[in-house]
Amino acid sequence: MIRTAHFLVALVVLSSTLFAGCGTFQPMRDAVEEKAQTARTGPDSAPQKNLTNMADCLRCMDRLFIENGIKDLVVLAEDLHDNTKKMNVGARDMLMSAVSDMTKRSRAIRLITFGGDVSNLVNWLNASGSNSRVYTFKPDYDIRGSISQMDDNIVQKRKSAGGSFGGYFDFDWSKDVNASVLALDMSIISTQTMELLPGVTSRNSILVFKEGDAVGSALTGSISKQSFGLNLNFSFSANEGSAQAVRTLIELASIELFGKLTRVPYWSCLGIDPNHHLVKEEIGDWYYSLSQERKLIPYIQNQFRMRGVYSGPVDGSQNPEFQAVVPKARLALGLNEGNGIDEDLFSGLINLKTKNLGFPSEPVAHLTEVQYEEKKTTKAKKGKKSSAPVKSDEAKATKPLPQKVQISGKPVKPGADISLTVKSKENTFLYCYLNEPTHDSWLRIYPNRFAPDPWLDKNKSLQIPGDMKFEIKTGKKFEVEKVYCFNTIIDVTPNLPVSARGGDFEPLENYTLEKLRADFSTASAGAVAESSHQIMKQ
Repeated sequence: MIRTAHFLVALVVLSSTLFAGCGTFQPMRDAVEEKAQTARTGPDSAPQKNLTNMADCLRCMDRLFIENGIKDLVVLAEDLHDNTKKMNVGARDMLMSAVSDMTKRSRAIRLITFGGDVSNLVNWLNASGSNSRVYTFKPDYDIRGSISQMDDNIVQKRKSAGGSFGGYFDFDWSKDVNASVLALDMSIISTQTMELLPGVTSRNSILVFKEGDAVGSALTGSISKQSFGLNLNFSFSANEGSAQAVRTLIELASIELFGKLTRVPYWSCLGIDPNHHLVKEEIGDWYYSLSQERKLIPYIQNQFRMRGVYSGPVDGSQNPEFQAVVPKARLALGLNEGNGIDEDLFSGLINLKTKNLGFPSEPVAHLTEVQYEEKKTTKAKKGKKSSAPVKSDEAKATKPLPQKVQISGKPVKPGADISLTVKSKENTFLYCYLNEPTHDSWLRIYPNRFAPDPWLDKNKSLQIPGDMKFEIKTGKKFEVEKVYCFNTIIDVTPNLPVSARGGDFEPLENYTLEKLRADFSTASAGAVAESSHQIMKQ
């Protein structure tokens, strides 16, 4: 009877409370509204930039592209599919971010992201008639690949323990660790032949770990023959993000692919020792393939050019200046003088940490063999004379300056294609920019992705565009359009600010003619000539 009375009293109190609460919902609504206002402000923690441990490596690649004169590579990016059907990530977007970080300053790679996800843009351009551009082109290379492997729980380890005391207290503990393998395969193919470029592939995998801890306990007993129980369970799990692992793999693959494509020492950005046997094998493969394709000498010529010890053409010719530089470069690299262009010279140039080889350039590539020998004889005779200090004014007066080039072109109608002819009375290096009056911008039209070498032979006239696969359209009749060309006695590409190089056919940011003149004057130490041509319209 006593228990029943207590129960009835509790029931009456509870019922009174509930019915009193039903009289008004306002306090509850106020509380809910307060919580909702707090929730709508979003998470307390600030958003963080998504960084991986490859960020510095991507920056390093940007510097390598600049040091090696890599520019204007046009590449199409395919969708990177998930063939495992286990990862739901934006793989191609991750690739775009990686390439963007890799080319912030060099602008070496022009990534085209044409695909189904840009259908709205394409439809709008077609409907509005706004798809005309100052140039038309097709990519030279195409990236393809996929998430090719995801093996779950290839290794799993579990530890557990437990105990019981007198039937009243139970305790258990467990710890689990397992590893899965995630792999990505990517490659580059040529758009000319649809063939896979041998050796320009990337296949890397990464281990993704998952681990967890769990603790549980139970206490049981009885009071006045009434049983009771208390259970406590705690668990903690930590999983390395699979999506973040995919991003790391894509960034690594980007470094590897473009390093192999452009043949720059990408392993230095990954912290790999150049004496590692895999690096040596990679360099040996490059040497062999370039030799088979007859591209070895142009590659070496470009390396010498970027290091300021050669100012001749990158055409594979054994001209006098190139022949004179090879033994000097071998000695500078600590090699014997007489073995020519062998694998040791090739490897030494690739792994050279500084661009300076330690000896100056002598721009004599335009001389014949007889003229070259006469130049050496004259130089030797001058060396025997007493060397008096040369005044700065005298040095400036005797400093060789290039002759201006001749630019010509026929009058054209507004909206028609422009065609220019450039001639030079001496071998020189040429850089031409188009002034677009509509936006008052400057676009580099030579050298470009179709003709990357600025060398202009005095015995040949240069046609722009000519056989190069792009078009230049004239603007309205009243618009004044001009082409300005700067020519120098040495290749000033390594000395030009990255902002002045820009991408071909791409407006330079915040550039004027005066700024271009100043940059070329500084890069050439004043040894620069300027020519201009106004496009005549009918």
